[in-house]
Parts: sequence; structure tokens; C-alpha cells
Amino acid sequence: MNFDDRPGPINAICLIWTLLVVYSLYNLSNANLAAMPEWFNVYYLALSVGQLVAIIGYWQMRKWGVLLFTSMIVIEQATLITFVGFNPLSLFLPLIVLMVGMAHYNEMK
Repeated sequence: MNFDDRPGPINAICLIWTLLVVYSLYNLSNANLAAMPEWFNVYYLALSVGQLVAIIGYWQMRKWGVLLFTSMIVIEQATLITFVGFNPLSLFLPLIVLMVGMAHYNEMK
């Protein structure tokens, strides 16, 4: 698929979310995560890699990208609710990404 064939919002979302995932991977070395349990670093890494794979699916306009992204967000929110508590702001960006993905879902392979 050419860059011109992909909808503009998908391009923007993929670029922004990729930068967010790279930043979150950079934060693995942050001192704030040192206070978390040891398993959390592995979980955080797996979640970040899963989101990166999902964004690659989005970029390639694949339906599995939307579905994988949705499952990664559900897992992330379940963890946040369990350990931190519910924060509606943590749903803002993922819901925008999901709405755009669902809007273009029929165009995907």
C-alpha cells in the first residue's frame, strides 16, 4: 500500500503512537519504575511491544491491527484499574485511535 492510499488520520495516528511507544520503552530505565514489582518491567515491555505490533498492523491497513490494539488497550486498562484506579483521561487517546480505526475498518484487509 502506498503512502497516498492510506487515510491521513491513520498516518498521523501511527506516527504519534509509535513515538509514544518509543518514549514508554525509554521510560523502562526510569527511576519511577524501580519502585514497581520486578514483573512489572516485563509486563510493561510486553505491552509496549504488543502496541507497536498493533500499530504496524494499523499502518498496513490490516483488521488484525485494530483488533490487537483493542485487546492491548483492554489489558492496559485492566491493569491500571487494578493497581492505580480508574482514570478517564487514560482512555482519551486510545479511544480516538479506536474510533479512527473503526471508521476505516471496512477499508482494511
